[in-house]
Amino acid sequence: MSYYAIVKQELAPSKNGGEMITMTLYDIESREEFRTYIDPNMENFDHWIEIITNPEKGYIVTGLKKKPNYGRYKHEILNADCEPIVVKRVKDVKEMERRMRENWAREDFEKSGFGRLYDVE
Repeated sequence: MSYYAIVKQELAPSKNGGEMITMTLYDIESREEFRTYIDPNMENFDHWIEIITNPEKGYIVTGLKKKPNYGRYKHEILNADCEPIVVKRVKDVKEMERRMRENWAREDFEKSGFGRLYDVE
């Protein structure tokens, strides 16, 4: 099961008319970046209501599945029809992202030849 950190929410035009929310998420383990698209005109909108009404907060979610993207870009996206399971809420999304990147940098350093020479506190 993968866990995703939601780090950004942006409004964008929807192909169905009106606006949709584009979310940027990172798989915490693989560090791969994904997008998902929440359209208020679709039935899945209710699954995301807590998250989209609190864009300043950070969320770690699971329960999402990857699917092919048949739009402009040919990379996989996360299926917004899946109901996200919130496993962690953080007051500040920027602080959550900073900590996540700091942790990744520490992990990378510890795996490096130089990092293995020293105990990191």
